[in-house]
Amino acid sequence: MIDLVGRVGQWALEQLAAALRVSVLMVETIVWLVVAPLKGKGFRWRSSVEDFVEFGVRSLPIVGM
Repeated sequence: MIDLVGRVGQWALEQLAAALRVSVLMVETIVWLVVAPLKGKGFRWRSSVEDFVEFGVRSLPIVGM
């Protein structure tokens, strides 16, 4: 009986930790999408496009396999 209670408790704590991680991710996403641009920390388009191009070029050998 004690083993069952321990397993249920461990499962519940794992689910709580997962929910907390998802909540933190959601809050950070909202901050960077809404709050950061209003504070002048906007999206850096040029840097992002350069990164996208670089990732695309580096992925060609993998795609070509």
